[in-house]
Amino acid sequence: MKAILALLALFIVAPCLAEEQEVTTGPFKISFDLGIPRESYSVNTSAPKATYSPVPRGIWSYLGNDVYSFEQRYTTLELDHTTYKVNLSSNANAERLITITLKDFRRDQVSYSPSELASIAKSMMEQMPQVRDIQESGRMVRGLNGGMASGKIDIGDGFYEDIYLVIYIPDARLEVSIVSTYPWEEGTHQLLETIYVQKKA
Repeated sequence: MKAILALLALFIVAPCLAEEQEVTTGPFKISFDLGIPRESYSVNTSAPKATYSPVPRGIWSYLGNDVYSFEQRYTTLELDHTTYKVNLSSNANAERLITITLKDFRRDQVSYSPSELASIAKSMMEQMPQVRDIQESGRMVRGLNGGMASGKIDIGDGFYEDIYLVIYIPDARLEVSIVSTYPWEEGTHQLLETIYVQKKA
């Protein structure tokens, strides 16, 4: 009887050990629940990184008959986007890591279908060293179009672990990408089901 009561207590208490996490980076607040105890992992944020793009400057001349000519005089650099990163690392297993990357664009970006985002995710994963058996698929993230790539990453001594890369677009000026080596049923899936990114007004 005591064994049965102990088992029931385990099922009741265990879900309560997990809790929603909130992280602020720059103007963004990210909330999520990995489905595991908060004390089992650490959270760190990286300094924002600004990326600039060259913009040609010059003079437009009207040539007649609705024809214009552009003469470039010089080039300026304008802010294209700012990147924010949040890193999660297991306190018990150094191989379990999650990186959440936000790209905050200055202008609206082209929209992509889930299959296009999956292809982009696969291309990004193909640039990672020591990753093999890469597959791609469309993936909804909290009702938003996304794409996912998955593969096996070499962790040494002939051992491989699963790795996932997901991209989704919360709005026209924000791109979110997630790289995770947490097992699918022990953090990654729950993260994708619960993550919410909000930009502060």
